Amino acid sequence: MAKRNNSKTPITALLWGVGAILSIASILLYKELQPFDAMELLEEVKEDFKERGIVQDGWISSQMIDYDEETKAYRGGLYCHEEDRVHYYEFLVDAYSGHLLEIADKQKPHSTRA
Repeated sequence: MAKRNNSKTPITALLWGVGAILSIASILLYKELQPFDAMELLEEVKEDFKERGIVQDGWISSQMIDYDEETKAYRGGLYCHEEDRVHYYEFLVDAYSGHLLEIADKQKPHSTRA
């Protein structure tokens, strides 16, 4: 019966552990480098705007645009009913972090009263 060499077992276990850690790290890094889905970000922006009033409608472009030299962004817009007026806002949201980069009220509010 042949003797088993147990001196290689700790090294093998260490290599398997390092391999598993590197695999998990590369999966997490890959996910971090992927842009968010545009529609998911639109829903988050709508949720943020609920503090201002009732969000009536919104849109977002699924095509990313360059923002500064460091990131890309999605452009979108939404109508928000605030008190007795409807405002139209346009926004830019970071495609990778999900942070709102710019918000602009693009039209003068008009009254919803008849």
